[in-house]
Amino acid sequence: PFINKAERSMNMCIVKNFDDVKNLFPKSEGEIQARVQNLKKEVKAAIHEVLAIPNNKRTFKNTMQAVDSVGVLVGATMSPLSLLQEVSPEKSIRDAAYAAILEWQPFAQEEVSKNVDLFNAIRAYVEGNAKHEKLSAEQRYYLDETMKSYRREGMFLSSTELEKVKKLNTDLTEITLQFDKNIADVDTRILFTQEELAGVPEQIISSLKKDESGN
Repeated sequence: PFINKAERSMNMCIVKNFDDVKNLFPKSEGEIQARVQNLKKEVKAAIHEVLAIPNNKRTFKNTMQAVDSVGVLVGATMSPLSLLQEVSPEKSIRDAAYAAILEWQPFAQEEVSKNVDLFNAIRAYVEGNAKHEKLSAEQRYYLDETMKSYRREGMFLSSTELEKVKKLNTDLTEITLQFDKNIADVDTRILFTQEELAGVPEQIISSLKKDESGN
């Protein structure tokens, strides 16, 4: 997998050559599933490290930057799967990517975006040590936007109301993914004659599928 092959710095994956780009994309259904399971383990471990820090020892680096790096790690695995789910020419790969994303979303909600313990840890830093830490204007802005995002996501609601929000988010994700899958699975074809393709480069024409009449 790309994450294991490419150089990693602060959980960020660095693309150095074309092989690294190719390795971004899993080649089989088994590899798709393996990458998601591996990502789950890495995310859980990273979040556990953040939660283990005493509130009076929190800094921008060990809390905010650490959580942000989790997002980078998630993107390196899940973004290629989202692309495969939409454009892979192999239905088995599209279906496997769809299933993996469907499995990932509730996990991500419980462990990261709607993780109450993580929210409380970040809130403790923002309302505590962050007020006395020497931070740049950009870092202060990031803290403000993070807390605004948490409020929009319902993290300031009661536990009962938050569960309702989580259920709505899960339902919306499932509907959205099914909608995207339905579009990707459409097998509509349009026939053109050679004359109608006049002006199209031969390299492109030769790559197109043809019917028994050669159209």
